Amino acid sequence: MTRLYVQDVTLRDGMHAVRHRMTPENVRTIAAAVDRAGVSAIEVAHGDGLAGASLTYGPGSNTDWEWIAAAAEVVEHAVLTTLLLPGIGTIEQLRTAFDLGVRSVRVATHATEADIAIQHIETARELGMDVSGFLMMSHMAPATDLAAQAKIMEKAGAHCVYVTDSGGRLTMRDVRDRVRAYRDVLEPTTQIGIHAVSYT
Repeated sequence: MTRLYVQDVTLRDGMHAVRHRMTPENVRTIAAAVDRAGVSAIEVAHGDGLAGASLTYGPGSNTDWEWIAAAAEVVEHAVLTTLLLPGIGTIEQLRTAFDLGVRSVRVATHATEADIAIQHIETARELGMDVSGFLMMSHMAPATDLAAQAKIMEKAGAHCVYVTDSGGRLTMRDVRDRVRAYRDVLEPTTQIGIHAVSYT
């Protein structure tokens, strides 16, 4: 039987829509509402993950730590989670997020660069976190190649690996082919995630 695990990304991916300008009060209000809605996890960080606030990716109105602490004050049921892109966020920042109550992380790389996430996934496992590998721009790699990258993340310790349509390019058939390719190479206990993007 398939069990759905819904992770709400309003307080991370949604940061892009408001130029990373959410007050801690906004975060508390949204996190409390989403928690009451019954989602499994709530992801909080700058839109580009931990330490994403910069001239390159856009400054934030607040720090990741202020946003995460605000969410932690009100979330009662969902797992508090975050996103980390190796090369932007660091292991030390992952540890700080953990200290603030984050218990799950999606470690994100380009679809062909899973190897740069190994130490981050391993560290998250050592901390006792729930860990997902997040293969962005999944349309840029054929299904079998993407599955080989997913296997790298699984071997590093990821409990789940995502097909991440961050470019909004995958058709339903493309998603199906990638999920099937994952299932062909991953252990039966490894979860498969989907992060879909829609552009209108």
